[in-house]
Amino acid sequence: MKSKLPVLITDNVYKSYQLGKTEIEVLKGIDFEIFEGEIVAVTGPSGVGKSTLLHILGVLDHPSSGNLYIDQEDVFQLDNNKLANYRNKTVGFVFQFHHLLQEFSALENVMLPGMIADTPKQELQDHAEHLLAEVGLTDRKHHRPSEMSGGEQQRVAVARALINSPRIILADEPSGNLDRSSAGSLHELFWKLNEKFQQTLVIVTHNLELATNADRVIELYDGQVKTNTLNHLKK
Repeated sequence: MKSKLPVLITDNVYKSYQLGKTEIEVLKGIDFEIFEGEIVAVTGPSGVGKSTLLHILGVLDHPSSGNLYIDQEDVFQLDNNKLANYRNKTVGFVFQFHHLLQEFSALENVMLPGMIADTPKQELQDHAEHLLAEVGLTDRKHHRPSEMSGGEQQRVAVARALINSPRIILADEPSGNLDRSSAGSLHELFWKLNEKFQQTLVIVTHNLELATNADRVIELYDGQVKTNTLNHLKK
């Protein structure tokens, strides 16, 4: 059962970029709430601001104006050091292109955010091995990314996103580079982890199947929220 408490709130979020003498307005007053344990799909045409929004939700980028509240804390009021620490421990990221370090094994890649968080080494390794087991990669833990398939690399990225037990997982087109079978397996994994850990997931996607199975769909158009609806089509 999903919580009635919002874990994340955007309040009139705008984002503009300066391109020469021209100001490009990408986000134009974004307002919504995301509740604990929800799976939310963010959809819309290319170039509409989905990835920009996700970067702001993950405090990788600052809005031009407006506020972001996570657990009722206005996160952009934190100084840079506190913000980096907050991002490391509160938000997990899964990107389209994995962003795994090629010289490190799967296990070492999963452990990296925990090392930044100064988690004791043995505790961190035990947790990383447990997460690799959860994503079905126990027998691949000592393999480097070049020795794994795209689907396996993305599963490593999911385990890495979970290592600090974050409040929110943000995923940007996580299955965009995968074949249909690998994409389907990845989607099933997201739902399994959400059910087991009650992880809040916000997923930017063009994948209709993934969006159809989310709890809620937020559709962006021209930098604004066009629709924000419970997914009555969810299977």
